[in-house]
Amino acid sequence: MKALSLATRILREQVRDRRTLGLTVALPAGFMLVFGLAFGGGLPTYDVVVDDQDRGALAAAFVERLSDASYESGQRVFEVRPGSRDEAEAAVRSDRAVLALLLPPGFSEAGAAAGTEPVAGGDPSDPRFPAAYWAMREELDAAVAEAAGARTPGAVSSWLIADAGGTSEFDWSVPGVIVFAIMLLVAGTAMIIVNEHQAGTLQRLQLTSMTGNDLFGGVALSQMVLACIQVPVMFGVAVALGYDAAGSIIAAIPVGLALSLSAVGLGLLVACVARNPTEAANLGAGVLLPVTFLSGAFFPVPDLAFLSVAGRDLGPWHIFPARHALAALRQQLTFGAPMGSVVFELVATVVLGLGMLWIGAAVFQRTRMRPEQ
Repeated sequence: MKALSLATRILREQVRDRRTLGLTVALPAGFMLVFGLAFGGGLPTYDVVVDDQDRGALAAAFVERLSDASYESGQRVFEVRPGSRDEAEAAVRSDRAVLALLLPPGFSEAGAAAGTEPVAGGDPSDPRFPAAYWAMREELDAAVAEAAGARTPGAVSSWLIADAGGTSEFDWSVPGVIVFAIMLLVAGTAMIIVNEHQAGTLQRLQLTSMTGNDLFGGVALSQMVLACIQVPVMFGVAVALGYDAAGSIIAAIPVGLALSLSAVGLGLLVACVARNPTEAANLGAGVLLPVTFLSGAFFPVPDLAFLSVAGRDLGPWHIFPARHALAALRQQLTFGAPMGSVVFELVATVVLGLGMLWIGAAVFQRTRMRPEQ
């Protein structure tokens, strides 16, 4: 009961501190807005400039296939326009095209044999280039096979798995931003604890026979309530920006609750060394950012797998609950997977989160709640 009373008081104070509460909600919502504006345009359409020096039947059929290629939604895969090689290179350099495609003389007669195959140019630092290149290769193989009346040796068929779930890069980013929103509780937890310590509240509470478990339970409960609010709020912002969710947000809330446990544990560790609320906020940000980024929330990170458990390849980053929570949210929200298919990820998030909470509570108990402190 003491933990519940403390959680209620903490939540009441957080609601009164509208500026901090607003920042907790507005900052991740701002991230969601940025991702929505940057990546919310649907599946990518690649601009291609073609220098057709061949002018043959196969070249015309290949260019026509590129122009007609589309996703299941009807959106074009390529936006093709003619141009010289110099114009194509200039378009790539100025980011007006992803691919510069040269069809050399003899291409139609030799059927893309050695020395007459198309030459594709692009910026290797552009993440769109590899995807555009392999999509172009698929259309090339199909055009050559159609002209020859059979599939060419070594031709590879492909399909776009993205059509089964997310419809844009933004859809892929939404679960990562939700993870980031929950991990903001690291800084919030640290600020709450440091404020309580500075105001002498902790010392007064200790005189009322409150135990460390009451304190940690109250803090954890209050932050889990905020997590319950954050998840649907972020989901609602994403939907307003065009997020095409395949799963229910209800199924994702338990993942958010489990992840909040690790945020509280990390927040307690930060509170052990922070001397004032400003330090708590800064150190909290210094902790949550690398944890969030290493979870793969915003860009892929190598797994460096060295262990296999329940069919999952695990690496060093899987020690972070955020990594498992992100995998669960992506499966649930982007691909509509049922709860039963993410049991491993949910259990890993809970177990690792409880471990972090226990470590944070033990260190805080030793450094901040000893009688001489």
